[in-house]
Amino acid sequence: MGIYAAYDKRPSVNNTCYVAEAAAVIGDVRLSAGCGVWPHAVLHADSQPIAVGEDTSVGEGVVIHNESDTPVRIGRGVLIDSGAVLQGCVIGDGSRIGVRAVVFGGAVIGRRCIVADGTLVPQGATFPDGTLIAGLPAQAVRALTTDEMAGLAQHAASQRDEAGVLRRQLTGSMIQQAFQQLG
Repeated sequence: MGIYAAYDKRPSVNNTCYVAEAAAVIGDVRLSAGCGVWPHAVLHADSQPIAVGEDTSVGEGVVIHNESDTPVRIGRGVLIDSGAVLQGCVIGDGSRIGVRAVVFGGAVIGRRCIVADGTLVPQGATFPDGTLIAGLPAQAVRALTTDEMAGLAQHAASQRDEAGVLRRQLTGSMIQQAFQQLG
């Protein structure tokens, strides 16, 4: 697995995380308990930190990068679907970022929001809690229903559980090797 110290910073990866062997976690990345980082995801913190909250799932092929003056803060229980790109933004607890969605620097996504597949959230955009966000550029479509918000929590728990299974079954020795490399 690619967990690399760089820029005089080393990643902080909780020992309950699953980081796929084909993922890259570089620099000042902080992964909290229960996170899953799936194959081909890249979390690259060169100038500002990337902080990922507990039980968050970073899907296949996701790219997360800071901006020179803006860190990335991702809340607890967030689902980031395959191919999404996040740069210098804030994602609130319990939200979902759809397949191939892009969230640019300075954007703030509230708690329990859904950013629809393929949405482009422009730089500096802000959306309140419980919002369905979609479009090019992104717009608030409507408030999420109680059932939709409950579904977000259920899906996040499912992803956390799957990451735990993979951590135990696939990566026992790989995790130890990565931590040994960091010294």
